[in-house]
Amino acid sequence: MREAWRERLDGVPTGRDYVLIAKPGLSEAIAANGFDWLGERVDEVLGKAAA
Repeated sequence: MREAWRERLDGVPTGRDYVLIAKPGLSEAIAANGFDWLGERVDEVLGKAAA
């Protein structure tokens, strides 16, 4: 999760706070779907927050 977030920091607007929570089962979901899947989920959350 940290790495996915770090990759997006340059595109995150300043002046906002974000809290990302890794729920149980996240590591299994990443293992099944891949790291790119996690990045897509983070992008999805950022898109919703910007709306």
